[in-house]
Parts: sequence; structure tokens; C-alpha cells
Amino acid sequence: MFSFGLRLPADKGLTPVMGWGARAIYGPNDYLDLLPDRQSFIGPDTPDPLLESNFIYWVNKAALPLLRNWMKKGCTGSSSYQVFEIHSVASETHLYTMLASPQGSYGYMYIGAFVLPLEQKQAFLEHVDALRTAADAAEKNRYGKR
Repeated sequence: MFSFGLRLPADKGLTPVMGWGARAIYGPNDYLDLLPDRQSFIGPDTPDPLLESNFIYWVNKAALPLLRNWMKKGCTGSSSYQVFEIHSVASETHLYTMLASPQGSYGYMYIGAFVLPLEQKQAFLEHVDALRTAADAAEKNRYGKR
């Protein structure tokens, strides 16, 4: 269960080469506590140390700081369903992606980061649009807006 609720649907053609996921404790501003026993990593079928180290570096030095900045700007609250998304073309063959959302949990941030084959970029962006549409609907239902 490495993605902690932020899976990529294989039936939509999304098949990660590797992935990292976490259920982090989420607090005011940019507080994000990544607990060791609430993280997991799945590597590629064929070991690729360079791809793995570059992906881990991207997660720690690019994606997580941008997630914290999004949180600090107040773009979401701990009871929100809003979705953070970032993607970056990593090479001629791979795309790095990250999705995160409190999923209305009142205290957790669910995070999934994935390496996808570059040809799956369009399917990934369509999946993000579907997640955002679902998040908007959940926000409206939560506040009784119709």
C-alpha cells in the first residue's frame, strides 16, 4: 500500500516504474511529519540505481519543498479534499510525478510520488483532472453547496 490512497489506475494506462508513498502528519502552515513507518517505496523490476537515486533526490529536493510551499500559502486545510500535483519530465523516457491531498482526514497528508514512462504523461494529466473534479465535488458536498 505504498501510495496510501493515491494510486494510479492501471486500467487508464498508468503503470509506474517505481513509486514512493507516505501518510504524513499535517499541521499548520507547512508542518509535514514524514514518519518512517508510514512510508514505502517500490522499485523497478530491473534495478536502475541512477533512476532510483535521481527520483529520490527529486522527491526530497524539488517535490516536497513545493508541497510545503503550497501548504504554507494556505492552498488547502487539513479537512480539505484539494489535490496538489507536480510533474517533471525527468529524461527522454521518464516522467516524475507527485500527488498529495489531506483527503478530508483532519490531520494527515496522503502523498504518492511515481516514475512513469514518458508516453503516459497525457493519461496522468487526465487522471489529475478527474481527481480535481472529485475533490471539488467533495468540497461542495462538505459545505452543503449544490
